[in-house]
Amino acid sequence: MQKESGCLKNAFVPCWSSNVTGALLVGNKIASWIAVRLTGRDAKRGRFGPCHQDLKLIEERNVDMIFHRYRAFNASGTKLLVCVLLLGLPQTVRSQAIASSPPNIVIILADDQGIADVASNPHATPIYTPNLDRLAEDGIRFSEAYANGSMCTPSRAALLTGRYQHRFGIYTVNEGWVGFPKGTKIAPQYFKELGYTTAIIGKWHLGGEVWSFNRPENKGFDRHWYWLNSTHDYWKPDVGNDPVRGLITYAPIFDQGRPVDRMQYLTREIGSQSVRFIEESIAQDKDKPFFLYVAHHCPHVPLHVPKETWEKYESLGLGANAQTTRAMYDELDASVGMIIDKLEALGIRENTLIIYSSDNGGGVTEAQLNWPFRGGKFDFLEGGIRIPTIVSWPDRLPAGRVYREPMMHMDLLPTALAAAASGLDPQFDGVNLLPYMRGERTDPPHETLYWCESTSQDDWAIRDGDWVLVYTVIGQGLFNVREDPEQINDLRSLRPDKLRELKEKYAAWARQTLRQPITEDPDAKERRDRIRAESQDDPLYRTRSFSGTFGGER
Repeated sequence: MQKESGCLKNAFVPCWSSNVTGALLVGNKIASWIAVRLTGRDAKRGRFGPCHQDLKLIEERNVDMIFHRYRAFNASGTKLLVCVLLLGLPQTVRSQAIASSPPNIVIILADDQGIADVASNPHATPIYTPNLDRLAEDGIRFSEAYANGSMCTPSRAALLTGRYQHRFGIYTVNEGWVGFPKGTKIAPQYFKELGYTTAIIGKWHLGGEVWSFNRPENKGFDRHWYWLNSTHDYWKPDVGNDPVRGLITYAPIFDQGRPVDRMQYLTREIGSQSVRFIEESIAQDKDKPFFLYVAHHCPHVPLHVPKETWEKYESLGLGANAQTTRAMYDELDASVGMIIDKLEALGIRENTLIIYSSDNGGGVTEAQLNWPFRGGKFDFLEGGIRIPTIVSWPDRLPAGRVYREPMMHMDLLPTALAAAASGLDPQFDGVNLLPYMRGERTDPPHETLYWCESTSQDDWAIRDGDWVLVYTVIGQGLFNVREDPEQINDLRSLRPDKLRELKEKYAAWARQTLRQPITEDPDAKERRDRIRAESQDDPLYRTRSFSGTFGGER
């Protein structure tokens, strides 16, 4: 490339015909880089790193130095050099440049993390989550994010399908050993169709033992490091609960189909395996985007944590469970930081959409915090379903904002697919949140949201605007959650009109949506009974015990 030829000699003068206002688009990668740098986002955040340095080079007309840094590229097999105006790029040109490179997608899901267990959310006791704070500073925090269910399996099913999980007969953790009906399409299958490499690292809990078609390797994941069931030891790679056999027993973690025989502390291992996948994906094909589903076990019971981390929280004077849980969050946050740091080191953080959430509210007895809300895991009061959620995509979303309208887990897949420039499945119940996050739409994404964990009429909830009607084991009532977020004042007797309206709305939705629980499928029952009988005398499946808090045997 000669400096005297074409526009490199004077990159600030348009040198193409009038239908091209620009200077150099060096493939998709460099175009995206230029557009991001010229927005000045990093300087605006007070971070004077590479962005500040490269803007200085542009100001000095040192174009050759800039493109020397970013000369290697591959624009889908065709290496293209066109002229683009380096200063004052029109917003439409910048947007087109960024949109030409599909983002990587990373979904990180905590297990039972309460909304007050993230430092960027209001909280009543000390909590330190610096890496989650980084995400919130670089993205959008949702103050009214909801889980689709108040326990593991229902929320995961909704997140991965973009639909109400009841459409598949999934209501509680009881369906976790069965999973989806055959043929159900989930997130990695959508992304594989778009040319993504896909991976799951962590907890599955959506079937796979009685029906092999529900194992992650058969649901579209190229890379898979996972265990099948809800609860796993943090130190032993082969001990967990087994709902098919009904005991704590042999429950291996599978790495590409092979049982793992050793691991570090589970939360750290999940971080390491996630980083390994990212490195391998970029090494194999740096231009191919990836979809990574990181399903943490933390802070789900058993409450296990390295002793050195636990000791950091002794001075707070918390109870035993609270101290252990806080230390577990320390490990969880560090694991998230490993992923963010790796994305930054590889130069792909700006064009990676990171979604962080929890599968449901925190467990009250485990001292996970849902303050100021009532309730917790297993119920539909706000504490059981209001969850921490952060979305960050520096290339395309504003930073440091709080979004205050209700959204749900089932919105996350449509949003991620829209980010990848995919058309949306018309069967989705969730919506694409991108225009809401950007401020392009100001109406609420949903008029009404629904919850149900029983086909009977004794465990359900509905939110319609600011009104919530809830029937759950530990509490029921009609509440205005804007005026009464703690759900103290039951207004059923004062607003019989609203009570009747919400009951009718819920009944209409239930008639259209609820299906027979998948656990009632005769084939699933027969296979479960056969597995139990075949393993009854197998010494491998003897009853075991979880490790102690710091890894020792009980």
